[in-house]
Amino acid sequence: MTKTFDFFYDLGSPYSYLASTQLGGIEQRTGAKARLLPITLGGLRKATGHHIPPPQQLKYMSEDT
Repeated sequence: MTKTFDFFYDLGSPYSYLASTQLGGIEQRTGAKARLLPITLGGLRKATGHHIPPPQQLKYMSEDT
């Protein structure tokens, strides 16, 4: 049986893109295959009751990306 690991990503997230650039190396080092699982961060936030990011996170995100 092939080893796998789950990679959750949001197409609207620059962090998802940056993380995805590392998948090939992880697969080579571990022999495991990534299972790509798209999510929407907005939907996840809504489902967990976190409707908008806190102000500190918004500030960080605007400076970081």
